[in-house]
Amino acid sequence: MLTIEEIGVSYKNGQTIHLGASPLLMSVIERLGIEELVNEHCPSGRQEVSNGKAALAVLLSRLLNPKALYKIEDWLHESGLETLLETGAEKFNDDLLGRMMDTISEQSEALWVEVVGRALAAYPELVGCFIHYDVTVRRR
Repeated sequence: MLTIEEIGVSYKNGQTIHLGASPLLMSVIERLGIEELVNEHCPSGRQEVSNGKAALAVLLSRLLNPKALYKIEDWLHESGLETLLETGAEKFNDDLLGRMMDTISEQSEALWVEVVGRALAAYPELVGCFIHYDVTVRRR
């Protein structure tokens, strides 16, 4: 994750970074080791961006500003979050993200069990709590 100094350098260079809740989310994501977990279960082979890093891009999008896969690249660039991911937005095209999603889907149960286990270990106050995350949008 970027340091305050690195964010300051980006600001001085004229790059606007719309951090929003991303520092809070990245803190949780890093504490749970999501990138490493995905890379462990879903090796990337020879692609430029690891499946773990691609998963972070999709995860940030889903939690901060849900987008179709083909729009995530532009969103990362426009928001400046490519700086937070330390990888150029152009690397997160929909082909890369789609391949990552296909690869992860084959390991989804193992990944989910480990993420939940890590979350309960990292945040013991969650034990016994019911958490529901609903991404549906109601149209009026």
